[in-house]
Amino acid sequence: MHPHLFHASTALPGLDLVGGKAGRILTMEREGFRVPKPLAISREAFEVQCSGLAREGAPTSDSMRSSKMDPALREALLASLPPDLGFGYAVRSSAVGEDDAEHSFAGQFKTVLGAKSSEVAAAVLDVWASAFSVNAASYSRESERSEGFLPMGVLIQPLLSPDHSGVAFGFDPVTGSRRTLAISSVQGLGEGLVSGELDADEFRLEGAKVRRIRQNATGLTDAQVVEIGHLVRRLEQRWGAHQDVEWCLCNGMLHLLQTRPATTMHRIADPSDHARLWESANIVESYPGISSPLTLSFVRDVYGSVYREFCRIMGVEEAVIAANESSFQMLGSLRGRIHYDLANWYRVLSLFPGYEINARFMEQMMGVREPLDPPLDLVRSKRHPWIRVLVSAWGMVRNWRTLPTEVTSFHRRVDRVLETFFQTPLADLTAQELVNIYRHLERDLLQDWRSPLVNDFFAMIFHGLLRKNLSKMSSEGERLANQLLGGEGGIVSTLPLESLRSIAEDCQKVDILCLSAQREDTSTFLSRLMAFSSLWERCEEHLRRWGERCPGELKLESIPPSLDPTMFAEQLKAYVRMAPREDKPRSDSEATPRKKAEQELSDLLSGHPLRKIWIRWLLGRTRMLVKNRENLRFERTRAYGVVRRIFLELGTRLAREGRISSQRDVFFLTMPEIFDFVEGRGFTTDLSGLVALRKAEALYFEANELPSERPTTRGMGGLCLFESTKVQSTPTDSEADLQGLGCSPGIVRARVRLVTNPSDAGDLTGQILVAVRTDPGWAPLFPQAVGILVERGSLLSHSAIVAREMGIPAVVSIPGLTTRLHDGDLVEFDGGTGAVRILERGIA
Repeated sequence: MHPHLFHASTALPGLDLVGGKAGRILTMEREGFRVPKPLAISREAFEVQCSGLAREGAPTSDSMRSSKMDPALREALLASLPPDLGFGYAVRSSAVGEDDAEHSFAGQFKTVLGAKSSEVAAAVLDVWASAFSVNAASYSRESERSEGFLPMGVLIQPLLSPDHSGVAFGFDPVTGSRRTLAISSVQGLGEGLVSGELDADEFRLEGAKVRRIRQNATGLTDAQVVEIGHLVRRLEQRWGAHQDVEWCLCNGMLHLLQTRPATTMHRIADPSDHARLWESANIVESYPGISSPLTLSFVRDVYGSVYREFCRIMGVEEAVIAANESSFQMLGSLRGRIHYDLANWYRVLSLFPGYEINARFMEQMMGVREPLDPPLDLVRSKRHPWIRVLVSAWGMVRNWRTLPTEVTSFHRRVDRVLETFFQTPLADLTAQELVNIYRHLERDLLQDWRSPLVNDFFAMIFHGLLRKNLSKMSSEGERLANQLLGGEGGIVSTLPLESLRSIAEDCQKVDILCLSAQREDTSTFLSRLMAFSSLWERCEEHLRRWGERCPGELKLESIPPSLDPTMFAEQLKAYVRMAPREDKPRSDSEATPRKKAEQELSDLLSGHPLRKIWIRWLLGRTRMLVKNRENLRFERTRAYGVVRRIFLELGTRLAREGRISSQRDVFFLTMPEIFDFVEGRGFTTDLSGLVALRKAEALYFEANELPSERPTTRGMGGLCLFESTKVQSTPTDSEADLQGLGCSPGIVRARVRLVTNPSDAGDLTGQILVAVRTDPGWAPLFPQAVGILVERGSLLSHSAIVAREMGIPAVVSIPGLTTRLHDGDLVEFDGGTGAVRILERGIA
């Protein structure tokens, strides 16, 4: 037997030797499948032929077709041909790389049907020549499989004269259903079906149920369709992947002609698979854009612990919490972007006694736009519902009474834990000691977040009650509530801005610093600033107190000013360039809308003494809770800053040992991977390989936005993403109005500046800041702008609270804002009603 020829009696060749098509058919014959007897020519024969042609130049289709086959191969080929069944032979391509799981190369190479035995050698040359065709080369380049041609194997089989031929898929290529097989059939040879020249009968098979989608004249019986389906399922089981199968029926006998992995099916969702609905809503304010694997693994654990504790606070029994453990997987990553798993969010919410009352309030707090029906697959409490409500209500009364002291105690505990941490020289610790430090921090602080949870819950309830009561009293109750909540004072998010502004005012008194802020780069400005010792001491104090504040400050990979003072210098430069403040204190101007609202409220309450007592009490408690909510969030920022420092030190250790390339590569690993590696109990030791993989994925994620703000995923891996089922029309420029949630009153008319990265915002003086979302790290930009418009957010989001406190008109939760507005557009908006009007388009 010639070494380049393979059939049933020879050793079974690998797919890399004869190509996937021939290799699979040889395997199928060996394993007892009914196939026309195959003969395969290896790619080595093709390569030998190419080598001979290369003596006269690069092989081409024409030179290959006109060449002569090696006499020894030709003689062995003719001697090895399987018996002719009276219809000649089918000579097909079987290139290495053709018909694989990613690329089919369908129709790119030559197939010769009905070749006589004397014509088989010429047909082989014809198939080889097709490797150099323009179409094949183009397909190969576009699929990034090869710079040149694919090594060509050849499959030869006796041609059958079938009654029916066709193709079958192990899934429905239209709907994506993996439970459904799609079968197409024509009379006679199937080449007309593959080429598209013939209209086929279409069948769908689900179990043993046959659906006839379209039928012309092939007349397949249900039993034959089921037999074809059975063949496909056997092939899928054998090859471990969905298959694209060519078959034929001859005298009632089913024959397998070829089988290959179905390409691109992994891009199609299975409609019968479990659907998950995701919502970024309020969480996008904390974790904007792409978040690292380390951040995801850290916050997923934190959120699970937080919501378990919240259930305990609400009076949910431990047995119920344990029975619904899987529901506390609250977060997931879609193309690197952190989202809530809404189904699990509602599962946890529905565990609460009387949750129906609280659900809509919490949706408002989270900024969820489209409610979801609560799930039914929960293990619920066996207590009577009213008993659960009473137990929960009593617990809430106790929590309410102790809340002020709990909040104060929590602030002190954070101070105590962090003070101990900063007294520890991290650089002197081993990797294991750093892991131990994290676990102590987790035990002493991160897993005990009770006070912020209780406060957030009451803030949600009281804020909702205040808006509801004021709306009953006035048609402008929403606006009135926002004005009454502004100007409270004591909100920690405004204190760094005041500190920054104060330092900037002192810098404005130094000519060289003023000039540097206007004309020199940030590094030079920072160097000059450090030369003034008294000023720099104030800067260092600012960084010690507020240095963890930065855009994306809750993402561990974000580097705050405390670790990179150039960020602080950039902010300070912008403030130095601003005009000096008027002598009139800002607090007076900020209080004006509040004083007007107070007077308006007094007028509404006049003559209603009982209502006055209730509303005044409700307003006072709401102000306290909203202020607490923002201040407690800063404690989370401080705690996360400590976690960031621990992992950066671990990154330094791993980089020194050569396990990763740089310190910041640690953010591309997960917490369990890092801890397992440090403690010598992990499976993977190639951390650099993991980092490289995830960096490549991060680049893909950056380049590919999600198709929807509320995407649905189906299937494994979350690869199949779809738009929300709610279709929203795209407004035209003639529809000049936008509507959001007014959260800080005032009417503003100015040009807009769209900002995607606060570090690149530039000078916003006299302009309206427009953003998709903001977080506390954006706060230094607020005083520069005359107004704020944010596409995402809620009435209790950071941007709303800080804007109210600073007296800057603002509107949040404006659908389509950043697609409708462009830099330089002239806009007028009302921060009380949430109405936004586009008055004039900017000059492109």
